[in-house]
Amino acid sequence: MRYTNMCSEKGMKSRFLLAAFIALAISALAVTAVFAQWPAITTGYAVTTNWHGTDVPGGQEVVVTAGTTDPNVKTINFTWKTPGGVIVWSEIIPVSGPLVTPAVPGNVPQEVVDWANNNHGVTYWYAQSSHTPTEAGDWGVQARFLGTVRVRGNSQVDFVVRATSFNLVPETPWGPIAISATLLGALGLFVFRKKLPPFRAQGIR
Repeated sequence: MRYTNMCSEKGMKSRFLLAAFIALAISALAVTAVFAQWPAITTGYAVTTNWHGTDVPGGQEVVVTAGTTDPNVKTINFTWKTPGGVIVWSEIIPVSGPLVTPAVPGNVPQEVVDWANNNHGVTYWYAQSSHTPTEAGDWGVQARFLGTVRVRGNSQVDFVVRATSFNLVPETPWGPIAISATLLGALGLFVFRKKLPPFRAQGIR
């Protein structure tokens, strides 16, 4: 009876450890949840990046694309903020176009291509701002569409704002890779040991 209880306890511990290893491995390799941004162009205005849905490796160029179906918008003001909230770039770019879907600009993510392929005949304008950030962390980019007229409260404003963000990771992310490799290696060793014949201590029946 004692041996049976011990086996049962060991089995529970083994299952718990296996679940813990799997959870840690998944956490280490998981990608941040992605929310579509370009479909917001159905409101007339949208902004996204060429790295939408993926981390940006250090040293890589980030292209921010802002699009609008509003013909009154002639320029777009892009403002880039570091993870600490410091403005490092601010520039006003004239819009290009018009384009008619399924045509898309270069350096855009798959969500823009999918939108264009699924919505033929939409006329829109766009502008792009590109830089190579160096500081790791979550960056924010604000696109201010200038020239439009919108009612806000009791007054009118001549701009509409949309925002996007991206996460810049170190140029050589060995830390996360090493953690993932260690977890997966430990999981493999654990599974291998589970396949070995059970050990019976002498004198226990």
